[in-house]
Amino acid sequence: MATKLADYMEQLGATVYWDEVVKGRPNVYGIFKGRDTQAEQIMRGVDVHLDTVGVDLNLNPFSGCIDKDKKLHGRGSCDTKATLAATLAALSSRDTHTTPLTERLNCSFIIAGTADEEKGPLGARQFEQWLQQKNIFIDELIVAEPTECTVVRGHKGVVRLDFEITGISAHSSTPDQGKNALVAASAVVQALQSQHSEWKSEEGELGFPTIVPTMATSGSGVNVVPGSATISCDIRITETQSVSDVARRMALIAEAAAKETGQCASFNWHTTCAVNPFLQQTNSFVKQMSDLTGNVPTFVQFGTNASQYMNTTNVKNTIVLGPGSINQAHQDDEWITLAQLNTMQSILTQWLA
Repeated sequence: MATKLADYMEQLGATVYWDEVVKGRPNVYGIFKGRDTQAEQIMRGVDVHLDTVGVDLNLNPFSGCIDKDKKLHGRGSCDTKATLAATLAALSSRDTHTTPLTERLNCSFIIAGTADEEKGPLGARQFEQWLQQKNIFIDELIVAEPTECTVVRGHKGVVRLDFEITGISAHSSTPDQGKNALVAASAVVQALQSQHSEWKSEEGELGFPTIVPTMATSGSGVNVVPGSATISCDIRITETQSVSDVARRMALIAEAAAKETGQCASFNWHTTCAVNPFLQQTNSFVKQMSDLTGNVPTFVQFGTNASQYMNTTNVKNTIVLGPGSINQAHQDDEWITLAQLNTMQSILTQWLA
């Protein structure tokens, strides 16, 4: 995917850069020059993640077929290769002009094809570091995600924690000889649920934080006092919270709950995912893109690469925008309408021309 994108961008006249994120998983960037010296003073960009979630090969996930309802089917068609296609189509389009958009750009423009968004913002983090190394500053950045061509200016952050509780294993006929890690784990779940209820009163612009125990593992047999247990939880944080503070606070609450039962011999925890909240204040960029889309800016529940650009001076303004619905993303039959593709191409053309 990265190779094909690099080749296509080179054909359109971009200067292409490769940036390996992990072995065999590179980011690829293409920079297009503005039409004149004045236009080159402004840098705009689009971040499109090149990875997708897994597929069932029995379902022909990469068919690319267009059905009678003018829907394009295939993994990634909605999330988020539609924006990439619309961007490349806009750049190569002549519309009513004699020259393609690449020769009429009102700015310098960068396409960042980023890796590994679905597992974490590894590609976005690498792109942000690359911008720092190259001393490149982006004035306006679109992070591509399926938003039905509506400007998104905020979403919650994500903290995921694993709590590991160690008890003492024993035969179930003599439970007092052991420490039941599952009992301690159940107390942790209750404590997390209580915290979730308390957070409902802490509503901010992005809503209120949530904490959900999502997985539990424990036990080796029906007649054995569990000597260990693990609880995993998913936490969504708002603009008033920080990843590190929330992680430490929840760990303290969970440890206290586990030890209070008398069934916890030791307690450990670690963070498995940490993504900051994203909140772009309403400004001229947000208003311009809102006018181009014809929709009122909104917030979404899912996370994006936009979080990675919140605390860097190399990206001044960021929104999330793209064709298609998040409800179609990650589905076995992923699709996007051609109408949404055309709408996104039109938005990008007006933004860049």
